[in-house]
Amino acid sequence: HMRGRYKKCVQYEALVTFSNSDLTGQGRVIDITAPGCQIESSQPVLSGQYLELRLSLPGGASPFTVKLAAVRWAKGNRFGVEFIKMDRSDQQILDAFMAEHLSV
Repeated sequence: HMRGRYKKCVQYEALVTFSNSDLTGQGRVIDITAPGCQIESSQPVLSGQYLELRLSLPGGASPFTVKLAAVRWAKGNRFGVEFIKMDRSDQQILDAFMAEHLSV
């Protein structure tokens, strides 16, 4: 009976809007690893770019903003960002979400 083990793999149906002075795009968060996340999007971004992110998390959590995120890698239609700067209130939303979904 293996059903229980699927609980840990959270399917984030989290949506993200990202922007900087050059671009604006939307995507889907496929993996959150504090302090950062992996995003799938048709909008190309480049490694080394800086973005502002607005994430809408599943399960009725408040949306939160990452004021500054650095693109660490980009491959195909996916890229990974590191959260660099967030307001304390946004950090608390993220922390609560992570605690809820990643409690082992």
